[in-house]
Amino acid sequence: MKKSRILGYALTLAATLMVGSAMGQVDNTFASGKFIDFATEATDYVTVNTTTAYYATPDAAYHPGWNAGTKTWTITAGTTWVWTVPTPPGAAPTINIAPAATPKNYVEVTWNAVGDHDLTVYEKLPDSFGGSCLTSTPVVHTVRVIDAPTVAFTTNYASGQTAFVHCSGDAALTTPSLGVAFTESSPGTDDRYVLGYTIKKDEYSAAGTWTDNAAGAVTKEVISAKTGNITLPTLTLTAGSTRTRYIVTLTYLSSTITRKGKVDILANLSYNGPTATDDDLKAIDWKDFLTTETENRVFIVNAKPVTGPIYHIGNNKAK
Repeated sequence: MKKSRILGYALTLAATLMVGSAMGQVDNTFASGKFIDFATEATDYVTVNTTTAYYATPDAAYHPGWNAGTKTWTITAGTTWVWTVPTPPGAAPTINIAPAATPKNYVEVTWNAVGDHDLTVYEKLPDSFGGSCLTSTPVVHTVRVIDAPTVAFTTNYASGQTAFVHCSGDAALTTPSLGVAFTESSPGTDDRYVLGYTIKKDEYSAAGTWTDNAAGAVTKEVISAKTGNITLPTLTLTAGSTRTRYIVTLTYLSSTITRKGKVDILANLSYNGPTATDDDLKAIDWKDFLTTETENRVFIVNAKPVTGPIYHIGNNKAK
């Protein structure tokens, strides 16, 4: 079999990346779903301004010490892999070949512009193998860089209103909920979103102003189904002594595609690629990576007024 054919089907991209032992080698376990051969996906979707990882499996004829089955990663000394994006649609990506403690066939690419990129690679043997001995035709892999996903509430105020206003005891207070919708230019076949939001509860002061309780805000996180929009868990709204304000704010968002840009995603070994469970996803902290959102919805709950005594003119006063 020709070397070009071997490399042609061996270039494997990390849909999610595992950095292995202290040697920093890449886990090449295809059966787990952690890595997908580029031939099975015509286009690799990634999020702009994120960094994704790739590696090309070495030609077995020249690298007998590389064995995915036994996870031994010895590469013949002096061999290099040349990675390029010849014609980027905008700002050129940043290509970091074999960063610290990783093998020579491994690369991390930061995508700096939206659009289709042709990521190319070829293997070059050491000069001792005959000078410029390299793959005749580089392998080309299409990477489609898309904008980060967005999320918006689908539950809206009545015309002219800036809050949902209720009186304590209203039937609507028993099941208040908010719908949200996600937007992303992804393939959409297996999307799963992790959405963070906060709930802040403010009380109305005797001076007639709201007391901001930012320090008491509670952070929540919800994981969507693989497709479709969602409804946030039912809120618990109660009235204080007079008026109580609840502000629900969307704070962060990640998607199946954006998480490919978190290069240490598989340092947490509980994650199992496309078959991840909700608990697997919750075990990973996405907050250092996610798109920030700021949209909010406000609920105001007014306590029922307490009617005071009736005052009248005393019977012996109007003489």
